[in-house]
Amino acid sequence: MQAIAQAVPASEQLSAWLEAVQGPVTTEQLGVEPELVEASLQDALFVRNRFTILRLLRLL
Repeated sequence: MQAIAQAVPASEQLSAWLEAVQGPVTTEQLGVEPELVEASLQDALFVRNRFTILRLLRLL
């Protein structure tokens, strides 16, 4: 799992890639309210039966 986690690009790299193609970087730029972001992060792991970072965070 550590190798997979280390292979994930840093948030700064992801932001740089999005900015390079003039994509939105923040939830505000997408027009998403903070309350929806919080609720989505709490409930997203129930959408699909997959092992994701959100599911791992819940186990830790």
